[in-house]
Amino acid sequence: MNHNFKVSIDRFLAIYLISLSFFRIDFAGGNAPFLITPQLLISLFLILLILLKKDVLNQKLSLRTGHSVVGALLVLIYFFLTIIFGFKGVLQLKKMTLFTEIIISSIAFFYLFKTSKNKKEIIRFWIKGTLLIQVVWLLVQFSLFFTNTHQSNTAHITFFNYLNPFSHYVGSYFPRINGGFLDPNVFSYYMSFIFFVGKSTKTLRQIESYFVMVLILFSFSRSGIASFVLVYLLQTILTPRKINVKKLVKKARFLLLFIIGLSVTFYYYGLFERIQTALELRFLNSSTSTNIHTEILFYGFANSYESIKTLFIGHGFMSAPFYIFENFRHIGSEWKYVNFHSDYATMIFETGLLGFFLFYYVIGQLVNRKKIKLLAVYVFSLILLQGIFYQQFNFHYFWIIFFLTIEITENKTKRFLDRY
Repeated sequence: MNHNFKVSIDRFLAIYLISLSFFRIDFAGGNAPFLITPQLLISLFLILLILLKKDVLNQKLSLRTGHSVVGALLVLIYFFLTIIFGFKGVLQLKKMTLFTEIIISSIAFFYLFKTSKNKKEIIRFWIKGTLLIQVVWLLVQFSLFFTNTHQSNTAHITFFNYLNPFSHYVGSYFPRINGGFLDPNVFSYYMSFIFFVGKSTKTLRQIESYFVMVLILFSFSRSGIASFVLVYLLQTILTPRKINVKKLVKKARFLLLFIIGLSVTFYYYGLFERIQTALELRFLNSSTSTNIHTEILFYGFANSYESIKTLFIGHGFMSAPFYIFENFRHIGSEWKYVNFHSDYATMIFETGLLGFFLFYYVIGQLVNRKKIKLLAVYVFSLILLQGIFYQQFNFHYFWIIFFLTIEITENKTKRFLDRY
């Protein structure tokens, strides 16, 4: 590793990247309007750091990076204006406060990352640290599941208000791996970003890439697995390579040993039948949860055009929970059902056509140039595919991945991307 990586700001950026998946830690114990996570506290420090290092903001941006920063700020301003014209409750202002912090801190990260001379080391440190942490989560979640330890029978342990170590599960057959995230879907999306950023920048090693793919598979996220496979196939098509028989045999041998190792482990612990049942339940049977999400999704699209106002500026940023609760009282007030689970439906319903086109114009800066870098294509494709059945724009990692990709695919970092 580069000796210069000892620079504190670079290490700080790497630690922040690692913290992006710490959605299981809430320092407030549920007593705040939103989770007080390590990433939130570190991102607040990023904003303070930028204010103290004003000279960082004076650097000249390319047309593309400038459009990205200005576009994100315009999205922020526009979303606030939709609340003014479509106010339903205080929840919108709370969510707007968090979204503002996400955008501002992401821009702060972008400027600091842009000035770093150790981008590859930062990304490598991020990926290595994140995967090590996933190993810990994996061991904890499997141990809790197979010892029949659930949150319902351990409620007396007070620290679980601050740290949630439990996994989701498919029926009672197998845990759905969700790592540092509370939602297995979001976990699979995040790991997909790590996979393609790591592979494209050559900071993800072969065994680590297999591990990431296994994690995505055992998230049992249908949309996560589907989007990953489609972009993986896209990568195969866009990067045809000469067949090196020696390397191919070496990889095939390693993959075979990897599969044998997993198989022996599953057989030893009697997991084959559990996995088969979990796969059948998750992928072959229609579930009540899926039906509810689909019904809510169609409601979002169908009710976006109630008037000229809602057509163009929507019902107001983060207004969806109010409308969903009023129209789907039969499912109660469970938090998992209070959004459309779709970036497309959310943008159309809450921010109208103007917000929809503004948002995707900004995201489109990933591929908005004559010479398009393949990493940008992969990230952009993931965002488009994952956005069909989930909304990620109100997560810190979404905008960090966006700005990270924008920066490392600039012409000035051509050597950093090797052939990409």
